[in-house]
Amino acid sequence: MAFAVLLLSPDLSALGYLQNVKVGSVFYNLFHTYTIPAVIILCGFLMENSFPLMIGLIWIAHIGMDRMFGFGSSLILWITSIIIWLIGRKKLKLANNAR
Repeated sequence: MAFAVLLLSPDLSALGYLQNVKVGSVFYNLFHTYTIPAVIILCGFLMENSFPLMIGLIWIAHIGMDRMFGFGSSLILWITSIIIWLIGRKKLKLANNAR
C-alpha cells in the first residue's frame, strides 16, 4: 500500500495546473526529472540510511513508468502551445491589417 502511494505521489505536482499552465508545467517538470531523486539517493548512501534510498528509487521508478507510457515533459507541450498561440495571433493581426 505504501509503495503504491509513494509511486503515485509525484503526480500531485500536477495540482499546479489549478493555478495556471505555467505554474503547472514548472511543478510537473520539477518533480518529473531525475535530479531530485538522484540527490535523495545520494543522501541516502552518504547517511547510510535506507529510507531516502527507498524514496529516491520509487520516485525514479515513477518517472520511468511515465516515460514508458508516453507521458513526457509538459515543458514541450507548454512551449508548443505558446508557439501555436503566437502563430495564430500573428495570422489574426495580418488578417485584420488586410481589411
